[in-house]
Amino acid sequence: MSHNPSRSPAFGGELIVTGKGEVVIDDVVSHSPKMFKHPHRYVSVEFDPHRHLSPPCAGHDVPDCLNWELIIFRHPHHGKEELRLRINWNVNRTRAIVWTIKTPSR
Repeated sequence: MSHNPSRSPAFGGELIVTGKGEVVIDDVVSHSPKMFKHPHRYVSVEFDPHRHLSPPCAGHDVPDCLNWELIIFRHPHHGKEELRLRINWNVNRTRAIVWTIKTPSR
């Protein structure tokens, strides 16, 4: 799942998740003012509606939860700040999350 957003107008991937967790996607997001002002126009993160990988656990009445945000990540080797996508989830069963980032036009 390696992509270069500066060369591609859109990139994305899929995560298979269980329980509660968080991941920061390694792909660097464009530092466009449009991205900061209207991130929901360019970033899509959702449970794959076509894939339910296992039945829900018995006794769990809380609905599955999925959140995302754009964060500033400081690279540990060269100190450069990069914009990254962080995804958080809390699910009762194994789920697939699909995500896509579109690079804003200049």
